[in-house]
Amino acid sequence: MIVMATDLHGVSDELRQQCESMTHQPIIWLSPWDTALNPYADEKTAHAVFLEQDGFTAYADKIRATMVQQGEKVTDLLGFSVGATAAWLYASDEPVPQDLRVWLFYGSRIRDYLDRQPRCRVQTIWAEHEPSFNPMELSAQLRACGISAELVSGAAHGFMNPNSAAYSEQLLHVYLRTIAQTNS
Repeated sequence: MIVMATDLHGVSDELRQQCESMTHQPIIWLSPWDTALNPYADEKTAHAVFLEQDGFTAYADKIRATMVQQGEKVTDLLGFSVGATAAWLYASDEPVPQDLRVWLFYGSRIRDYLDRQPRCRVQTIWAEHEPSFNPMELSAQLRACGISAELVSGAAHGFMNPNSAAYSEQLLHVYLRTIAQTNS
């Protein structure tokens, strides 16, 4: 079973269809919102409200509650953007299943929580192009701490989300295939 913690866009039909067509495991979908989709008119407003409401902590708590409810059935936790940062916070708390694999895609605010150390296997995947920080430097910092960090050449923040201007169907397929292969 896979738990997917989405970005600010939430759980869109496009994302659900793309991911469910490529995985052979049940997926539990988590949104940073109380609803499946972003309830705000634009991403800037959604981001401001998310930060105002201590969204990372609340989202990490939502992940934790789901993980406790599902128990050992969950093999992989995938996080995207704010979902990746929330999953980082979850993975750095106890108790975390030791055999859980955590895949964090372009969780740019992880840089604010480098004092926290994940307690399970974590793979961070970064877009080469980020507007607010240098992903190459952050990747190097993470690797120096023993965290797996991959930089995706030519990619921009949001490359895994069909609702993002930076979406790459090819990269979505590559990473979902990689995750599926680790489960076989």
